[in-house]
Amino acid sequence: METKQLSQEELQQIKSIQENSQAIIQEFGQIELAKLDLEDRIQNAKTFLKDLKEQEKTLSEFLEQKYGKGSLNLETGQFTPLE
Repeated sequence: METKQLSQEELQQIKSIQENSQAIIQEFGQIELAKLDLEDRIQNAKTFLKDLKEQEKTLSEFLEQKYGKGSLNLETGQFTPLE
């Protein structure tokens, strides 16, 4: 069987496709790493939110025990009990 020679242009096109293929594989890898980082950040934010809600609940219960039910002006710190 006789071998045939590809032209320089054809070889260059094949090499270009291979390089682009490697580049896109690398890009997908970078995207996956970014997704993992984002998932970690989301989990940390969820944990922080859960802790924050627990702090809010604990403080709310403490203040209600100490002052009763009412409203609080955060700017002045004045508590107005419900009648």
